[in-house]
Parts: sequence; structure tokens; C-alpha cells
Amino acid sequence: MPTIGKHSAMHLDTILATDFSPASYNAGLYASALSTHFHTNLIVVHACTLTQAALELEAEKPLTSLQRYNLNHDLKLTAENLDAGGGITETILLEGDPYQVAA
Repeated sequence: MPTIGKHSAMHLDTILATDFSPASYNAGLYASALSTHFHTNLIVVHACTLTQAALELEAEKPLTSLQRYNLNHDLKLTAENLDAGGGITETILLEGDPYQVAA
């Protein structure tokens, strides 16, 4: 089992926050390499603010808005291109101001 300093890496996950930019993709390659090296799960996260139209649609009907659908699709495509070294690759779409939900 890999160790980091004096701490065991048994319960660590590698987390990648993405905005789908080329720089985020490069960071994803690095996160994937870390995940492979330390045999951890890779968690790919995106935080967004839905448009008013998307919020109203989802409040009015039990439907997923096109905006949320597209963001989930892009998030899954990003995760599919990255390997988790010792576990699974998971995606999380957070709703809200990215600066607020990350804190």
C-alpha cells in the first residue's frame, strides 16, 4: 500500500474539479496519473449555475433540463477519457456558484 509521508493512502481519493477547458483536461491527465500511482478512485467534479429557464423547467415538471443533461453528458465524457488507477471513476455535478459550493 502506498504511503504519503507517515500516512497510509488507504482511504484517499483523487479529485479533479473541471470546467471542461483545455487546462482542466491537462489537469485531468495529471489527476489520472496520480490516481494510477496511488491506486485511488478518481472523482471528477463540475459545479455550475443553471439558467433561470432550466430551473423553472425542473421546478414545473419532473424533467431534467437540457442544460443539466448536457453538463452531465460532458462530465461523463471527461471521466471516460481518464483512468482511475486502483478504483472507479465517479462523476459529481454540483449546482450553485462554483466559488460557494467548493468552500
